[in-house]
Amino acid sequence: MSVEKRYTTAPESYDGFGTKTVGVVGYDRGYDVRLVEIRKDHLGWHEGRYASGGNPCLTESKWKQLVKAGIATETNGGKK
Repeated sequence: MSVEKRYTTAPESYDGFGTKTVGVVGYDRGYDVRLVEIRKDHLGWHEGRYASGGNPCLTESKWKQLVKAGIATETNGGKK
């Protein structure tokens, strides 16, 4: 089973299909940012599910852009 890693502020209750939280890796405007592993075949579903609550589903490069711009803060690198 192939997985994609994404960054999101969505709560775990938005996860489905075996999505796994790797850890909380930072903050975005006061919300925890979780690094999650999503099965590739369910990625589109998660993008829509997270968006339905106003939460992003970011690639690593997009997450790093937010951190570099000072919009988000990176913390402990994904270790709980």
